[in-house]
Amino acid sequence: MGNFAREKVTKSSEKIKSEANWKVIRDTDAMWEGMTQCIRRSTKEVLGVSRGGGGRQSRVWWWNEEVREKVKEKQTA
Repeated sequence: MGNFAREKVTKSSEKIKSEANWKVIRDTDAMWEGMTQCIRRSTKEVLGVSRGGGGRQSRVWWWNEEVREKVKEKQTA
Protein backbone atom coordinates (compact mmCIF):
# COMPACT_ATOMS: atom_id res chain seq x y z
CA MET A 1 0.00 0.00 0.00
CA GLY A 2 2.96 2.33 0.52
CA ASN A 3 3.83 2.44 -3.18
CA PHE A 4 0.20 3.05 -4.09
CA ALA A 5 0.00 6.04 -1.75
CA ARG A 6 3.34 7.38 -2.97
CA GLU A 7 2.18 7.12 -6.60
CA LYS A 8 -1.02 9.00 -5.80
CA VAL A 9 0.84 11.76 -3.98
CA THR A 10 3.31 12.09 -6.85
CA LYS A 11 0.52 12.22 -9.42
CA SER A 12 -1.40 14.75 -7.34
CA SER A 13 1.60 17.05 -6.87
CA GLU A 14 2.46 16.88 -10.60
CA LYS A 15 -1.11 17.80 -11.48
CA ILE A 16 -1.06 20.74 -9.07
CA LYS A 17 2.25 22.01 -10.44
CA SER A 18 1.03 21.81 -14.04
CA GLU A 19 -2.40 23.37 -13.51
CA ALA A 20 -1.70 26.06 -10.95
CA ASN A 21 -1.12 29.68 -11.77
CA TRP A 22 1.97 30.32 -9.66
CA LYS A 23 2.38 33.98 -10.60
CA VAL A 24 2.70 36.27 -7.63
CA ILE A 25 0.02 38.94 -7.69
CA ARG A 26 -0.59 41.93 -5.45
CA ASP A 27 -3.87 40.61 -4.05
CA THR A 28 -2.56 37.87 -1.79
CA ASP A 29 -6.05 36.77 -0.80
CA ALA A 30 -6.94 36.14 -4.44
CA MET A 31 -3.62 34.37 -5.00
CA TRP A 32 -4.17 32.05 -2.02
CA GLU A 33 -7.77 31.41 -3.05
CA GLY A 34 -6.64 30.40 -6.54
CA MET A 35 -3.94 28.11 -5.15
CA THR A 36 -6.38 26.56 -2.69
CA GLN A 37 -8.95 25.85 -5.39
CA CYS A 38 -6.30 24.30 -7.64
CA ILE A 39 -4.96 22.07 -4.86
CA ARG A 40 -8.43 20.93 -3.82
CA ARG A 41 -9.58 20.25 -7.40
CA SER A 42 -6.41 18.37 -8.38
CA THR A 43 -6.34 16.32 -5.19
CA LYS A 44 -10.02 15.46 -5.54
CA GLU A 45 -9.49 14.27 -9.13
CA VAL A 46 -6.48 12.11 -8.25
CA LEU A 47 -7.43 10.77 -4.81
CA GLY A 48 -11.21 10.86 -5.04
CA VAL A 49 -13.64 11.79 -2.31
CA SER A 50 -14.54 9.82 0.76
CA ARG A 51 -18.19 9.32 1.47
CA GLY A 52 -17.36 10.59 4.94
CA GLY A 53 -19.18 9.85 8.13
CA GLY A 54 -19.90 6.20 8.48
CA GLY A 55 -20.86 4.34 11.55
CA ARG A 56 -18.82 2.63 14.18
CA GLN A 57 -18.74 -0.56 12.12
CA SER A 58 -16.99 1.15 9.19
CA ARG A 59 -13.73 1.03 11.14
CA VAL A 60 -13.82 -2.74 11.64
CA TRP A 61 -13.55 -3.84 8.00
CA TRP A 62 -10.12 -5.36 8.64
CA TRP A 63 -11.28 -7.67 11.45
CA ASN A 64 -11.04 -11.36 10.61
CA GLU A 65 -13.94 -13.75 11.10
CA GLU A 66 -12.75 -14.95 14.52
CA VAL A 67 -12.67 -11.41 15.90
CA ARG A 68 -16.11 -10.65 14.43
CA GLU A 69 -17.58 -13.73 16.11
CA LYS A 70 -16.08 -12.80 19.50
CA VAL A 71 -17.43 -9.25 19.23
CA LYS A 72 -20.86 -10.57 18.30
CA GLU A 73 -20.83 -12.97 21.28
CA LYS A 74 -19.85 -10.14 23.60
CA GLN A 75 -22.58 -7.84 22.25
CA THR A 76 -25.18 -10.58 22.60
CA ALA A 77 -24.15 -11.21 26.22
